[in-house]
Amino acid sequence: MCIRDRDMSADDPPLTTILLEQERSRILREKSFGGVGVENNGTPLTGEQSDKPSEDEGPERGCLRQMIGFMCGPIDFISEKFRSGSMKGCIFTLISATLGAGVLALPSATLSSGFLLTIAQIIICAMLGYLTTYLLTACAQKTNLFTYFDLANHTYGTNFRMIVKLVFLICNWSYAVSYLILINNFVATALKDIYPNSESLPSYLTDPRGFFWQTIAAYCFALPLSLKRKITSLIFWCLLGFGCIVYIILAITVKATDPDVTNFLLNFSNHWTDIKLSGFYDTFSTCIYAYTCHPNVLEVYSELERRTKRRMSKILLILMSTCALLYVSCGGIGYFTFADKPEVLLETHGNILLADYKKALIIQVGILLLSVSLIPAMPLSIKPAKDSLLGIISPGEREDPFWKHFLLTFTIISSQLACGIFATGIDQVISWVGGTLGPLLCFVFPLMFYTKVRENELSKAKYFGLMTLIIASFSFITIFILRQTKFL
Repeated sequence: MCIRDRDMSADDPPLTTILLEQERSRILREKSFGGVGVENNGTPLTGEQSDKPSEDEGPERGCLRQMIGFMCGPIDFISEKFRSGSMKGCIFTLISATLGAGVLALPSATLSSGFLLTIAQIIICAMLGYLTTYLLTACAQKTNLFTYFDLANHTYGTNFRMIVKLVFLICNWSYAVSYLILINNFVATALKDIYPNSESLPSYLTDPRGFFWQTIAAYCFALPLSLKRKITSLIFWCLLGFGCIVYIILAITVKATDPDVTNFLLNFSNHWTDIKLSGFYDTFSTCIYAYTCHPNVLEVYSELERRTKRRMSKILLILMSTCALLYVSCGGIGYFTFADKPEVLLETHGNILLADYKKALIIQVGILLLSVSLIPAMPLSIKPAKDSLLGIISPGEREDPFWKHFLLTFTIISSQLACGIFATGIDQVISWVGGTLGPLLCFVFPLMFYTKVRENELSKAKYFGLMTLIIASFSFITIFILRQTKFL
């Protein structure tokens, strides 16, 4: 649900606003009386009378009313179909929240393990994601608690709640780092490909792995937006982000048929059976990152109308199936496009849009759209990170003074910028988050919550199975860290 605060003006509202409100009221009255309009005093009108403009309404006002009525139809239809709490609204919200930078990294992840092994890992992560999100909703139903923090405090106490807050802080912090890296990638690449004399520009403007555009995005956009006390994720930006991801998948699909870019069918026949076990951990960490949606699931479940296990199970099944289908499509198409030139995918550092698509316009449009959608998304990660940090250093403080609010926000953004400058690409961020914090958020915490909340109802076999998954998750984290630090 989107709520936007605004100051009330002493001036009268414009005519368009008045007519829009009147038209909405008329539509609501018609719905209440079975499609028959009503007068302001409640007297029903016939269909002819309800559509007829009043005598004191001029031709311009009547035309404007008809135009607004025409526009209200689609708006009301979309608002009704995807309203907060409805099944379609919940599905759309969760898919939009789940799809993200992980999609761009999947072609490189597929190169690490091979197509068939990557498909298996995507499906395994989808099944584990369905299981753990379902167990989360079961905990919420049992305890009537709908946040990780409340469940952590209820099950294992204040200290465990602090651990969960720390994990949330690092996760949100890392998401904003990936946004900074992507913005610099996109703006520099677009400028280099679109500007006619890009060779004459300073190199820091067209370097996809530079720091200039990251600095501009951090201090000129992210900092001012994050200083707002109330930041709401408007449905427009949610829709734009989802549309951009779908557009990118369609764009790389179209370019996969371009003979100037690739011989897709030949690459598919030569490489579809390739399996590389050495890349299992890198690919699996990317898949875990791609399915990180569990905190959003609790929030959506709290708003679900007629909250039942069956309805939520259906939502989660559609969510995981849709994401798995999109991930397999994007990973496979991006991989087979450049399977004969693996160095091209390696040079993208986890961003398929940086691959050599011959400056195709359809790819440039996707880059520009994603650049625009990432700017308002950054504060939605920075603000929760700052709130988590405040909760750790000042647990009892509800609202910090502005100087502390500014200092914490500035510190977080500066540290994110520093990390973004030194990181070679989003593949590093995705790999580390997916290999360390991802298993905690997606597997360990939900399983720990469930075993505690339902400890008196679990059979020995179920308890053993859940504990096995927890141990396996910790083992994966340990091996991943050892491999990344060259100790293994």
